[in-house]
Amino acid sequence: MPSPNCVIPFASRKISTLVGNSHLKPIPNFIDYAADEEGNIWSLKCGKIKKLRLALSRYGYLRVLLCGHSGHKFVAVHRMVLLAFRGEGLPGQECRHIDGNRVNNRISNLAWGTKKENCADRVIHGTAPIGSRNGNCKLNDSDVLEIISLLKSGNSLASIGRKFGVNKTLIHKIKKGENWTHLTGINI
Repeated sequence: MPSPNCVIPFASRKISTLVGNSHLKPIPNFIDYAADEEGNIWSLKCGKIKKLRLALSRYGYLRVLLCGHSGHKFVAVHRMVLLAFRGEGLPGQECRHIDGNRVNNRISNLAWGTKKENCADRVIHGTAPIGSRNGNCKLNDSDVLEIISLLKSGNSLASIGRKFGVNKTLIHKIKKGENWTHLTGINI
């Protein structure tokens, strides 16, 4: 509960607040906070407008500590900006960074979309964990290209697997174009 000398909560005021050239929009469910078009989060407690400090999460997204009905909570900045300017997405939708840059939280760079659209964006931007960017991979791009060459030369799946320390099933999947398709995309 705000102290008695605080002004009326921001969410109940008409939105006409400007900071520099940015318009502030209230963040739903966080009545004393607002977002601007540039991806900044502002506190509006007790009549003072203060730009909040953002922190980088371990996943590379910006987050901010807000105080809501259930106490203090770290929230993703991109989600707060999108909520403020576009409202809640449809069920099953998630926030997309149009340019693939996780710290670019300008409203012009954010959109609601499906998980499938978000995954397609990651492939386009080169941020999807495919090939050697996958933490579980046992091969690298040059290994796979050599495997393809060995397959074309007629080497057996088992002998190629032994050479690279993987099982023949993986070699077979590369041959069929089921794995490493960003490099192969072919059926040998």
